[in-house]
Amino acid sequence: MSWADKRIEQYRQGQNPTWLEKRMIESTRPVFIVIFIIADVILSYGFIFHDWRAISLALIMIGSGYIYAWFKK
Repeated sequence: MSWADKRIEQYRQGQNPTWLEKRMIESTRPVFIVIFIIADVILSYGFIFHDWRAISLALIMIGSGYIYAWFKK
């Protein structure tokens, strides 16, 4: 039995996930992943070309992705 199987069994018995496990679970939403990938490309562009507007846009997108994931719980 792997670690994941043990944790799933513990959840079924009523144990709550840890803080880190909650963050990992919320990051698996498809919309969050798409937003994060697009923001990562924009952030990379901003760092390469020293464009503060692209960096700001990417950080706003990442923040909005997290807010979206938190409210979709």
